[in-house]
Amino acid sequence: CYERHGLFDRYVFQSRYQHDQLVPQLERFGYRPEQGQMIHGAFSFNDVPFEPLPHGAGEPLVIGRVSRAAPDKFSPRTWAIYRRTPYPIRARVLGFSPAVAARTGPPPRWAECLPQGSEAVDQFLPTLHAQVFAGATAENWPRVGLESMAVGVPLVVDNRGGWREMIRHGETGFLCDSDDDFAFHTGRLARNEELRRHVAYQARRDLERRGAERGAVGFVD
Repeated sequence: CYERHGLFDRYVFQSRYQHDQLVPQLERFGYRPEQGQMIHGAFSFNDVPFEPLPHGAGEPLVIGRVSRAAPDKFSPRTWAIYRRTPYPIRARVLGFSPAVAARTGPPPRWAECLPQGSEAVDQFLPTLHAQVFAGATAENWPRVGLESMAVGVPLVVDNRGGWREMIRHGETGFLCDSDDDFAFHTGRLARNEELRRHVAYQARRDLERRGAERGAVGFVD
């Protein structure tokens, strides 16, 4: 298409990660920096209630994740990562399918796996104490991360892609390079309710700050 008709007039990138992946390819066809703009994916948090789920000492930590039911959204080590949490857990996953099970293996007995669309995201997220999201590919600007931050569900996620731009490590969530990192940071949240609530509050405040600075619907750099 570009060889026949040339570039589009304007390009909108949702994250710096996406920009850095695509621009070198577009430059082969004459892309110029002034043709692009960064607008982090549109999201309005004004109608999303902040309702972090309390976690009492000794109670299982409810961890889980939301995504499309696409195999590449899941690490093949998903259950191993969850199992390594040094604390009693239950898991809830929204966006599961036979194709996903073929990648991750069948759900263990402590995991409740729901088909995509079987529960509204705004009803599902408040049932989690933390969203532990290990994927097989790098995320661009994951909306589910914004939804978690708005509701009050701390994020423990891959240290790559758009997650790096969305999260300040140790303040508004945790970025992980290994299975050990996932286990360590999830365990910290399980054992320290003050820390877990601090991260939840900081993430919501960060979301509100971005909205105040750049407009609640569409964070523009």
